[in-house]
Amino acid sequence: MEYVPDHPYANRSGRIRQHRVIVERNYELYDQKFFTKINGYLVLKKEYDVHHINEIKTDNRVENLMVLTRGEHSTLHNKTKSIKRNLSNGRIIGVVKQEELLGNLEVDNQQPS
Repeated sequence: MEYVPDHPYANRSGRIRQHRVIVERNYELYDQKFFTKINGYLVLKKEYDVHHINEIKTDNRVENLMVLTRGEHSTLHNKTKSIKRNLSNGRIIGVVKQEELLGNLEVDNQQPS
């Protein structure tokens, strides 16, 4: 989160997700249809998400950021995940992302997506 108190989409503490701010500051690198002007700010429209290409959420280099619709973003992430179920009762026991078990529902209190 980055402190930008006068940003139109800032939360109550004046912060906004840093990756969104970086995209806005580099708007000329992206299609202009993604942006709108509010109170003098050129902002990323709320219906768009910012995807981290390498999937490292703290890597906010502009070359690692891609603007997608919510649907595109969900589809992209769902392609790399699969749900693992208990063979005897069909209950979800974990989620595998890129062949690495993310956790155990009972142990990690993980919710299925």
